[in-house]
Amino acid sequence: MRVLFTLFPGAAHLYPVVPLARALLAAGHEVRVASHPELTGAVTAAGLAAVEIGDRVDVPALVGACASDDRLDRITDEVRYQPVRRIPYTGGGAVPEWLHGPAERPRVVLTLGVSTRKMFAEEAGFPVSELLEMVAGRDIELVATLDRDQLASVRSIPENVRTIDYVPLDQLLPTSSAIVHHGSVGTFGIAAAHRVPQLIVPVEGGDGVVVARYLEDRGAGLSMGTGGFTAAELWKNLERLLGEASFQTAADALHADSLASPSPLDAVPALEALTAHHRAGRR
Repeated sequence: MRVLFTLFPGAAHLYPVVPLARALLAAGHEVRVASHPELTGAVTAAGLAAVEIGDRVDVPALVGACASDDRLDRITDEVRYQPVRRIPYTGGGAVPEWLHGPAERPRVVLTLGVSTRKMFAEEAGFPVSELLEMVAGRDIELVATLDRDQLASVRSIPENVRTIDYVPLDQLLPTSSAIVHHGSVGTFGIAAAHRVPQLIVPVEGGDGVVVARYLEDRGAGLSMGTGGFTAAELWKNLERLLGEASFQTAADALHADSLASPSPLDAVPALEALTAHHRAGRR
């Protein structure tokens, strides 16, 4: 088969398809990934062939245009779905030495997403500085994957807070007890794959509100509003996430559900059969 993936220009949209693309390659099929030029580096770093299409775009404007396009509803009504298990992939890199062993105390991850940095100038009023001050002296280790701009308003970094621009979540989450994030489907899926309870602070205009609703319905985490909350309110929810066993039980159930879907390797024969069926129908 000749398989073409067409993607929105954001790493969060590339990473979920990488395991399937690699499975197709391993089965001897030809794979290409088409997207805007700014995604080319991430595509090739994943070992896939990139096809650049279009000019560089204003990503926030594109997000708004897509969200208001009612043609998307018709597309989702007409598409046939092939379930595929989510396999964690968030890019490569050397594993930091501090991740070689288990955490000495509950490890909490704070991430607002690499794609969010590009799409939104501000993190929807997220009280970064206040939250870091709030966790000072508490019996947790907070790992904040924030860049220099996101830390610009922070007055000081407490002893139990580790700030790092980027570390792949599939390296970080296996030793973590909870994650605070913006509600992307990608981050949700990786946390679910690693059985980590989640606290979602959705970004206005993204898909986080829908993801947060599903997370709470499953009991595997909590969510905040899209703005107007305090660091104290966020910490109260985080304490619940760490202290109430029901969230871990529900996170385990989310993971178990994912195992019912075929792996990327198992999905390849189904895609081959679909292709053969539709190809025969055109003769």
